[in-house]
Amino acid sequence: MRTDGQFLYATNRGRDSIAVFAIDQSTFKLTPIQDISTQGKTPRVLCFDPTGKWIIAGNQDSDTAMVFKVDDKTGKLTPIGAPIPVPAPSCAGFLAAPEKSQ
Repeated sequence: MRTDGQFLYATNRGRDSIAVFAIDQSTFKLTPIQDISTQGKTPRVLCFDPTGKWIIAGNQDSDTAMVFKVDDKTGKLTPIGAPIPVPAPSCAGFLAAPEKSQ
């Protein structure tokens, strides 16, 4: 789920996709808004970047990761580029960028 609580994202290993749901803020009812291919097999992990504008999906059985741009208003995902080779991805995270020395 995004930190603003408007959308929920879940891997769907049976369909090799990411299911995207809108969350009704008063009832917490989920409404499906997108089911998008992860462009690989067995999506194992989803990870938001710290800004919430990007998601990385790791595909365990195809040894790939895929980057998606998150639309701030609709919550929908757009794939960016081609799948990236990653051996058996099972977790993902982001590190802070090193500070530049002056």
